[in-house]
Order: sequence, then structure tokens, then C-alpha cells
Amino acid sequence: MTKDPVMDAFYPAARAATSEDEFKKIMKDMNERVARQHYAISLLRPLEYALCQPWLKGYHGQIHSVWMGTGGPSRLSLYGARFWIDHDLKKSLGKE
Repeated sequence: MTKDPVMDAFYPAARAATSEDEFKKIMKDMNERVARQHYAISLLRPLEYALCQPWLKGYHGQIHSVWMGTGGPSRLSLYGARFWIDHDLKKSLGKE
């Protein structure tokens, strides 16, 4: 959705490339053009949050560590063995 003749010329040039090296150079130049012209501004909005209690240790926000999606519960056991509860901290916070 830009009107850039330099950018528009990359696609036909890539299609007309006669060697892999020529194609790679065109693609490299095209990617550099995109990066330098800042055609897209990424305004990331997180779709997921990783929150945990302060007494849960060993967990650093790895979303797949507790996700039960199509991978099933086996994923939980893979990562869950690396988490532990700091009972002293939990008790000092009045949560036990």
C-alpha cells in the first residue's frame, strides 16, 4: 500500500532473476529498502500475559510451560519440574 517505484521494481526483477544469487541479492535489497523506509510501524499489543505469585520460583513467563493446548499435559510436566514454591516467602506474605 505504498507508491514507491523503487519498491515496485523489486518484484518483477526477482521474478526475472536467472540465478539464485541474483534472486537473493534482489530480496536482500528489497528487505533493506523496507527497513530503511519504515513502511510498517509495529504497535504491539500483547494478547497474552504471564502473571504469577512472587513465591513461585523458576518461572519466568514461559507461556508454553503451562499451556495445555494441542501439546497436552505432557508439556506441563516437562517445564513444571523446574518450578518450585518458596514456602518461607509465601508464609511471610501471610498466604499460608
